[in-house]
Amino acid sequence: MRQIRRFQPPSLLSESKNLLPLCFAALSFFVGIQTLLILFLSWRVNTLAERKITFVQLVDGRAVAMREEAGTYRTAETIKNVVRQWATLTWSWESKLPGTNQSDRGQKVDNQKLTTTAYLASFLLSGKQKPEGSSFREESRRMISELTPAGVFSGNVRSTILIRHVSEPRTIALGKYEVDLIATRNVVEQSGQIEEIPFNRTFTLEAVDIPRSPLGKTATEVERVIYSIREAGLEITDIKPFNPN
Repeated sequence: MRQIRRFQPPSLLSESKNLLPLCFAALSFFVGIQTLLILFLSWRVNTLAERKITFVQLVDGRAVAMREEAGTYRTAETIKNVVRQWATLTWSWESKLPGTNQSDRGQKVDNQKLTTTAYLASFLLSGKQKPEGSSFREESRRMISELTPAGVFSGNVRSTILIRHVSEPRTIALGKYEVDLIATRNVVEQSGQIEEIPFNRTFTLEAVDIPRSPLGKTATEVERVIYSIREAGLEITDIKPFNPN
């Protein structure tokens, strides 16, 4: 008798057993990626949430908004103001102390003298000692004292600076900035002759700790000014000729 064989469809069970581990592995991979993304987004949201904007009331009654930032952060206007302040104090030569009738006797630097305002402005420069022994502040004092004629202290020579442009600060590193200054120094002699001297420079500034004055009521006006001009928490670390390119 002829034997009849029944037709059986191919089994899918063996293929399912092979695909199941692959599907499970792929699913686990995508779940892991999603978990990492959620953790990263949560960290970013938490960081932003910590920088809160709040309002504070000043002594004069005004209310201002304040926002928390990193310790090395300085606003663009703060950086530009430091450059303006240094340039104005350094190159404004008068025989009298600003706002008084007192004669400016100057501050001695080696065998030369600096105007008192230029001396005060030098505290905006870095006092960090270099390997060769001197600091940028000391070197600048010597250079500016050599440029200051003796006639300034007798009233025969005056000087002002006309600032034409201060560029927006460029961040070159964390807490370090560059600013370009375009200005003209006007040196006026008693005879009325005026010498115009271009003063185009690029300033490098670095954020430093904001000082808190340890001085009490017995502090002199000069000591108070030194601390006040450094309240922006910035130091000028380099001044070089401006290169428009």
